[in-house]
Amino acid sequence: MNENMYRTLDAKDLTGCMLVGGTYYCETMNLVTHRSEHTCESAIYFDAANTIIKEKCDIQYIHEYQPQPTVLDTGNVVLLAGIPGPWEIICSKERQIPIAIDASPYELIK
Repeated sequence: MNENMYRTLDAKDLTGCMLVGGTYYCETMNLVTHRSEHTCESAIYFDAANTIIKEKCDIQYIHEYQPQPTVLDTGNVVLLAGIPGPWEIICSKERQIPIAIDASPYELIK
């Protein structure tokens, strides 16, 4: 197995495995798939072209949906969801210059 291979797992795949301390141990090697053979999840994970993602994923847009205000911070990326505007974010620790960003339902800041 290398970075060009992947295996999707779900709860059904784990039923034959043993759970020890939060880690699953499985007796047999699951079949793996090359990254060029995409599922919806692998197309998004491997940053495939938008045309492939649209082909593999059943994306449904709900325009009237208003998400609960949420801030998710991974350390490198901040996702703002449903934050009412206007708002600003300070990105530079040295200069402390606020940067205004137009309010939108979702904003991804790298």
